[in-house]
Amino acid sequence: MSSLLSLLLRENNGLTYSVDSNFTSFLDAGLFTIYFGTDKKNVDKCLDLLKSEFYRICHSSLISDKLDDYKNQMLGQLALSYENNQNIMLSQAKSVMVYGKVDTFSELSIKVKSISSLQLLDVANDVLCFEKMSLLKYC
Repeated sequence: MSSLLSLLLRENNGLTYSVDSNFTSFLDAGLFTIYFGTDKKNVDKCLDLLKSEFYRICHSSLISDKLDDYKNQMLGQLALSYENNQNIMLSQAKSVMVYGKVDTFSELSIKVKSISSLQLLDVANDVLCFEKMSLLKYC
């Protein structure tokens, strides 16, 4: 999501230099955050672009090839994270706290590969509903 937002706000529109998104899971909920830094005069334009992009994502399913690309990117990033012992320990500790178990890379790979376009669209409509989001602006 961060690269998509960077492309949208920074590269295509030249509105911001810094854009980041993050997801943190908890036992009973999750937190999805977006941060961007821009000039005061561009804040509302950035928010309008985000709202439009979220609407587009929520109303168009991914074609199979694009979904496969995203799955492969996620699995590649996951594989790279396994090269750092601290990442492994943090990931496994979170997994035990949230799910009560730790999945192997093979199990995670099977789960990621089984995600359908429709499932992803359902999650997008739940998480990216701009009207349900809280907003904090510091100008």
